[in-house]
Amino acid sequence: MFRKSWDDVWFDVETALESADSIAFDGCHKIYVLMDLNQTEQTVGYGYENVRGVTDTGEALVTLKKWFEESCGLRFIEQVASLPDGTDSWHTLIPQGFAEDCEDCGDSGCEGECNDYEEDEEDN
Repeated sequence: MFRKSWDDVWFDVETALESADSIAFDGCHKIYVLMDLNQTEQTVGYGYENVRGVTDTGEALVTLKKWFEESCGLRFIEQVASLPDGTDSWHTLIPQGFAEDCEDCGDSGCEGECNDYEEDEEDN
């Protein structure tokens, strides 16, 4: 299975930021790219203190990278948007565990996929 590189992952985050309303961080591991005012207001209503409007994509990306580095090992980045029917659309930009080093290969973000091989390959 193909694994995205860090450059690809951060490119996806930056692309989402181009049309985002705000970004939010719970101070531990939950990081959100909020795509509209409704999501921003909801997140503030949930008690999030680290909510910042996105006026400059580059600055927002720097902030997200800083929050990500400061987060605990359960960290993730989700994109959230309001749909016309009143439901929310969730899209994972960086999944939980992506940043952790694999015990087998030492790579970051393989999520154990380096172990997905046929037993025959092990004998070769």
